[in-house]
Amino acid sequence: MLSTTQEELESTKKELYKIQQQQQPRTLSLDQVQRFQTFLREVPGCFILIESPAGDREAERLALQLISILKSEGWAAGNSDTLVYFNLPIEGIIIRVRNLDSAQPHVSILQRAFEAIGMPAKIEVDDTSLQPPIQLCVGHKPSS
Repeated sequence: MLSTTQEELESTKKELYKIQQQQQPRTLSLDQVQRFQTFLREVPGCFILIESPAGDREAERLALQLISILKSEGWAAGNSDTLVYFNLPIEGIIIRVRNLDSAQPHVSILQRAFEAIGMPAKIEVDDTSLQPPIQLCVGHKPSS
């Protein structure tokens, strides 16, 4: 009986921890910033349009932090005055490109940088887009 109660308590603690983690805003630690910057230094920067969901302050703060990091390494990125907002239900980080081949090596570097800091980013190709060649969509925080 006591063993079952202990197991239930541990299970409840794990669930509570998981909920607390989901509620924490995404922000990059100093170590994550440094790892991300290491990847950005591999090639000269290029312009990245950064978007976040309208009304999602958590995603907006992360997008602004990413703008700052990109700019610190010589990449051109929008600033708080030019942050683009979207209303699509996007979760996580998405790197959108018009043409995958012409966006290399920047797209691969960005994807590897996000992977290295524990925020996997998927790449989407949209050859009909009128946006700049590379867009970074900082979507809603993933639920899992």
